[in-house]
Amino acid sequence: MDAQTSQLREKKFSGSGSDTDIITSSARAYVSALNKLLTWKIRRMANGDALPVDTTGVANAIAIDGEKPVVVTN
Repeated sequence: MDAQTSQLREKKFSGSGSDTDIITSSARAYVSALNKLLTWKIRRMANGDALPVDTTGVANAIAIDGEKPVVVTN
């Protein structure tokens, strides 16, 4: 929540990873970002802040009526 406007804002986390293999480097960056996310959530919970609950697992995704999932194959 923004302290000045009292509005909820989406939180974005980034990470960095270094390796000669791009897959390993990407995985390290992803884990780094997840660690930042978890640390942020733990600190908020320790302060007694209520976290928004998303039981759907799709966050802010917008459903499109009549659309079917797309399957990509090689």
